[in-house]
Amino acid sequence: MSIKNYLTEHIKKHPSLMPQDVVKLCYQAAFGAEHLLSDLSAAKRYFDLEFDGVEPSATERVLSVRDAMLSASAEIAIENVLGEVLASASVSCPPAVPILIAGERIDENAIECFRYYGIDKVRVVR
Repeated sequence: MSIKNYLTEHIKKHPSLMPQDVVKLCYQAAFGAEHLLSDLSAAKRYFDLEFDGVEPSATERVLSVRDAMLSASAEIAIENVLGEVLASASVSCPPAVPILIAGERIDENAIECFRYYGIDKVRVVR
């Protein structure tokens, strides 16, 4: 498969892909992830340092995941969702980690992350 076809297929699967994601994708396709793990002790120290710097989430849990996902919902532009409750996770790749979990209240930090990853609409509980 050519690089053009590879990128075209990847962009079709992940339409919110950002330019920095394409660069990372190409780098990892060519070199793999071994550069991150050549020294396992150093990788663990790096992980521990990064983990220690992460603040606990102050996100408010309003509903259980089950209740949120089974609730009536509507898809709304992120400009209008501050304070709403997320009905289903919006996961782009990367990060491929949910910005919020269904049932959590949408705050300004979540909206900033949605924007960063090109997510312009989310499903909220009605």
